[in-house]
Amino acid sequence: MSLDDFDVKSGSSVEPSRIEIELDRFMFNILPHLNEQQGRKLVTRISTLELVPHSETEEIAYGANYDITVEVQGLISAVRAMQNSVMTPEGKIREGITPREMKEVVTSTSSLMNLLMKSHEKLMTFERQRALEQSTVDVLRELGDSGLGDRKGEEIVSLFVEMMEARLEKD
Repeated sequence: MSLDDFDVKSGSSVEPSRIEIELDRFMFNILPHLNEQQGRKLVTRISTLELVPHSETEEIAYGANYDITVEVQGLISAVRAMQNSVMTPEGKIREGITPREMKEVVTSTSSLMNLLMKSHEKLMTFERQRALEQSTVDVLRELGDSGLGDRKGEEIVSLFVEMMEARLEKD
């Protein structure tokens, strides 16, 4: 009996694919040495390619603690993704992009950026107002807990103003 035709291999190959090898090489040799700008560029690229899908079950609750800055950041990412779809990082039109497509993207991104610029002041005022409200509540709690005892009138007002200034400078 001859064993010449006997094949000891079973199942699929256990060797990692070339992509897995390159990914590991990138994660261990390059990723730890990226600066902030390169990291942001990487995150934007991953988002643009939609490599990590967003969970559709993720619900965003709109209420007192809603953070509009997350939405603004999403809009900015959308603008960058649109720009990256038609232009290279050097600002040149990508191969295969027609002038009409370029015009549509430029018009869309310009409109979105104009909307963001118009809303920026209102958003910052809103965020500042939220910080002021939260600081007021925190300071009043601290004043109540501090046992002011015999302090009255102007002393409490002065203490309140000092504490509010300190709180607002932190945020």
